[in-house]
Amino acid sequence: MNYQKELEKLIKNDQLCPDYVAMDIKNSPEKYGETVGIPNFDITPIEESMALLKSSGVDYEFRTTVTENFHTIDDIEKIAHWIKGVPNYFLQNFEKTKTLPYGFANTTPATGHLNATGHRLIAEALIERLQEVI
Repeated sequence: MNYQKELEKLIKNDQLCPDYVAMDIKNSPEKYGETVGIPNFDITPIEESMALLKSSGVDYEFRTTVTENFHTIDDIEKIAHWIKGVPNYFLQNFEKTKTLPYGFANTTPATGHLNATGHRLIAEALIERLQEVI
């Protein structure tokens, strides 16, 4: 799902404008559809969101969660060329867990808001990180 219109409304609203935006770049343009599970996925809204952030004056980052199933070195190079000139780009390692942290019995598996497991996993991860800092 793309939230380009909502992002634009936020950025143009002085009272709601975010201080920072992090945007996922799922893969290179050629493999975007495969990665998001939608053949022939139209990347135009993604590119519009990227252009909006670049011209907005809002601090932002792009990031990619790298998985061995979808990403190669060539893909990462293609992404780098695609987003050239961005101030911050981060690669995140995909961590496979056996329990999905989101979704409910009445939703498609692995979709929806965080469930109890998701909240617990995030809390555990935050506690670990905070203990490292403190």
